[in-house]
Amino acid sequence: MGDAEGEGATTPFAVIPVIDLRHGRVVRARAGERQSYAPIETPLAKGSAPADIARGLLAAVPALTLYVADLDAIVDGTPPDLGALAAIARACPGIGLWVDAGFAEAATVEAFLAAGLGRPVIGSESQADEGLVVRLGDRAVLSL
Repeated sequence: MGDAEGEGATTPFAVIPVIDLRHGRVVRARAGERQSYAPIETPLAKGSAPADIARGLLAAVPALTLYVADLDAIVDGTPPDLGALAAIARACPGIGLWVDAGFAEAATVEAFLAAGLGRPVIGSESQADEGLVVRLGDRAVLSL
């Protein structure tokens, strides 16, 4: 009883794996207590280097997009870790990166976009500029 307008139609489903970066390493999140996050230990990779973890994670969970939360930028207000992001991009060619780095100002977002390392995630909780999401359009991802 489905029709072309969506009733009964299926919608594609995508899994988007997530990694958290802190001090240049991938960390294991624990109940939102960011101060206690430690470098991750996983059978997916040796060590906690972002490129190695991303490569291992995407080998285990095939995906077209990887969400990277840069906790230093979100918590401490530092610039995004472009070195770690570039290493991930080199290690995982063809993967789109969604980068959450606490973006709140247009200039910071534009500088990130100019680096060509993915789409910025704009968190509604960190916004003071009501028009930022509208101005960015599909160049960004909105997180509610």
